[in-house]
Amino acid sequence: MASLGCSELEFNCSVCLETLHEPATLPCGHTYCLPCIQSHWDRGEAKKVYSCPQCRQTFSPRPRLAKNTLLVEAMEKLKIRVQEVSPAPICLAAPSLPCAPLGDEMNEGPGERSLYPKLPGNPRLCPDHQRPLDLFCRNDQQCICNMCKNHEHKGHCVVSPEEEKKEKEREVAKMLADMQGKIQQKERDLQRLPQTARMYKDFSQALQRESGQIFAELVLNVEQMSTQVNELLCSRESAASTSCEGQIQRLEQEVAQLRRRDEELHWLMRIQDSVCFLKNFQMLEAPFQDGGDMKVGADSEDALRAVKAILVELRVKLQELLKASTARLLQALNDTGPLPPVSSNAGAEGAQNEVRQLFQMTVSGASASSSPPALEPKTRDELLKYRFEPTLDLNTAYRHIRVSEKDRKATLRAEIQGHPEHPDRFQYWRQILCREPLAGSPYYWEVEWNGQKITVGVTYKELGRKGSDDSCRLGHNNQSWGLYWSGTGFSVWHSGKETTVTGPKARRIGVYVDQQMGILAFYGVFNNQVQLLHVVQASFSGPLYPGFRFWSGAGSSITLCELD
Repeated sequence: MASLGCSELEFNCSVCLETLHEPATLPCGHTYCLPCIQSHWDRGEAKKVYSCPQCRQTFSPRPRLAKNTLLVEAMEKLKIRVQEVSPAPICLAAPSLPCAPLGDEMNEGPGERSLYPKLPGNPRLCPDHQRPLDLFCRNDQQCICNMCKNHEHKGHCVVSPEEEKKEKEREVAKMLADMQGKIQQKERDLQRLPQTARMYKDFSQALQRESGQIFAELVLNVEQMSTQVNELLCSRESAASTSCEGQIQRLEQEVAQLRRRDEELHWLMRIQDSVCFLKNFQMLEAPFQDGGDMKVGADSEDALRAVKAILVELRVKLQELLKASTARLLQALNDTGPLPPVSSNAGAEGAQNEVRQLFQMTVSGASASSSPPALEPKTRDELLKYRFEPTLDLNTAYRHIRVSEKDRKATLRAEIQGHPEHPDRFQYWRQILCREPLAGSPYYWEVEWNGQKITVGVTYKELGRKGSDDSCRLGHNNQSWGLYWSGTGFSVWHSGKETTVTGPKARRIGVYVDQQMGILAFYGVFNNQVQLLHVVQASFSGPLYPGFRFWSGAGSSITLCELD
């Protein structure tokens, strides 16, 4: 029987993969269902190419095909022999799938082809009990007979195949609905994605043009600075040359006067008569006034050394800034990742908004949220790369604040210090600022303090000085930010709003400012290690000045630290 089954499979059409129906043989020797090969060739009619689906041999013109009657008779005889040998067909379907009802094959139209192969129409029988499989076991997910229900599947959930079919049809209907929804969503995304990609390309090209303009401006600024420096050096050189020429002329005149004086003295020494000597001695000119030693080019040489040191420092800082900016740009571009999936916002406006958001993410990088790595340094070694040692501005000191140690220490005293009047001096609040403005590149400094309470912060120069309200109070207006130790804990103040900070008491505070990235960070310094206390993200609009505020209690002090 196995050989018979194998012989029957040899009569399958390679197009529809079913038993040959109206077989027709091509000139190359391969046989197909006549409707199948005709339909296959009809689809390629426009190309005028007619080929065998198996061997790919082409025919021109299109062959005239007819039904192979000899092959039809052989197949009919084969079917009769198979039916005589086999008492009943065996269900070849998977146990978990219900078999098709009897007669389904006969209900198909002449041109219809089923997705799954059909077996000859006889009742499906249980292989163990030879009874109809008219029940379905949900526990084992297979069709069973009444005998199976009472023995092998006793106690299981058993239903009729029709009932199980309805249940599965509901699941399939739900799956179809979900599938249709996904297809529609993907089709909408497919329509919207090219437009989003084009907009992203436009924004990227616009950013490239803008970056080119920025770098051109930077190059122009550097060239202008180079021109100004050269002009200053030339002016200094011309002034030094003029001064040197003047000194040469004066020296020549002094040498001539000295030579005349020398001749007169020699002539006087040759007079032998004492009376004549004394009269001529009294007629001598006044003693020669020496102009003193002249330091030819000493000051100019010192100035040139200072200019050279400044230029070397400028080159180092520019190189460091370029390296740091390049690293941040790479980090921002790498962390953003590929183009994000398109959301369900309909229309070009929604896609444009999404691309704009992506553009902002690409430009600003990780600064837009807290999930990417923070841009503020985490270790003291990283912070010390941006070390800066400010000095206190005596003109801003409150009248009871004494400044000492080369303008690095400020102490609150009980007596008035007698500072002269100055428009930058604080009249009411016990505060003092530093004189160096902070703008552009990152800065980091540290300060040690003692006393009961202290405020360490930064402010714009426009902070009020005369009033007693919050407009002049460090951290209580929109002009300043301050880290305040209340005696029990830290908090950050800005615009009169307090933000509680969790962290241990630190007598040494580190402050990091990066105006380009909009970062102000406060650190506690312990044993050459730092602990981040709080980070403020803001858009700084101008240069900042370090500032300090004392509370009551004479003897409180702050000291700006020297960083190694």
